[in-house]
Order: sequence, then C-alpha cells, then structure tokens
Amino acid sequence: MNLDSILLAMLKEPTTGYQLKSAFDQNPSHFWPAELSQIYRTLKRLEESGFLKVSTESSDRGPQRRVYRLTATGRKHLHEELAKEPVVISRQRLPYIAQLFFLHELDDLQATREFIQCIREQCITQLATYKKITQQAKAEYGGSLDDATDEAFHKFLTLDVGIRTSKARLKWCDETIEQIDRRLTKGKRKAGAKKRSSK
Repeated sequence: MNLDSILLAMLKEPTTGYQLKSAFDQNPSHFWPAELSQIYRTLKRLEESGFLKVSTESSDRGPQRRVYRLTATGRKHLHEELAKEPVVISRQRLPYIAQLFFLHELDDLQATREFIQCIREQCITQLATYKKITQQAKAEYGGSLDDATDEAFHKFLTLDVGIRTSKARLKWCDETIEQIDRRLTKGKRKAGAKKRSSK
C-alpha cells in the first residue's frame, strides 16, 4: 500500500485538502508520515488518473476551496490495492540505523551512548502518543474493543503494532546502553592497567 491508496481510503466523503491533512494527522500519521505538500501532489496525481473528481466551493474564510470526491474508478482501484496478495513487508530505509552502522568512525563510545539515548527518548515520546490515541479511541466504546466498529477495530490493530514496536525498540535501547556501559567500564580498566604497567 502507498500514500495514493491511503488517501483514497480516507475519502469516504467529499473533503478538502486541508480537512484531509487534519484527518491524516489524527490517524495514518502514526504509521505513515506525510507533509501537506506531499498530500496535495498525490491528490493532483490521483485526479489526473481519474480516481478523484474535483470541484470548487465557496468558502466563508476566503477564496474558493477545492473539494475532492472518490470516483467509481478510484474505489475500484482502492479495493484492488487492499485485496492485493501476497502481503509484502518491504525493507525500509532507516537513516538512524545507517548512522549507527558507521558511528564507529567517531571512535567515541560516549557519542554512541548519547545517540542511543536520543533514540530512546524518541521511542518514549512515540509510545506515549500511541497510548494516548488508543485510550481516546477506547473511551468511545467504554474501554472494550469488542464493542468497536470494524473501522475502529482495524485502527486499534495498527496502534497495537505501533505500541509493540516502540516497546521493542525501547527494550533494545536499554540493553544497548547497558552493553555500551560495560565496554566503557572495560575500556577504563584497560587504560588504568596500562598506566600502572608503564610506571
């Protein structure tokens, strides 16, 4: 699935680009980040492909606004994308992993420790965000997933992936910091031994 399909799936009702971006920030953004400019470029491409129909409406706040509607062709394309098999868990570009891979070039374990600590703090923030969204969503259904709509249930599933992934990364950060601390301590011991032997 890609951003094209995500936006098509979100256009159940006629929507402006700004409204779409607001809805995007509340839901898909936790697993698929996208800037407003990227969303508008994608909407234009979807319109050119015949998947969306665009009309203009007057606005109380200024110039006319563009309203996007899903076409029958767009709905068919969306359903084909959703039903596509097999499911592919693609390899992702992870800049922070690439940075970590080459961090030995600095020859500074303390810098590596600070790097991992930074990742850890981001994981904590991300985890808190996922949990907050989940609590808000569960509140609508009395705290029970059993009473949620099918749409909400699938939303919970994506949040659960985010929560579990963040927890796993957090655990990795903690264990990595422990490993670095052991190496730092070992390095200090070696340095101390060298000083004593040179006397």
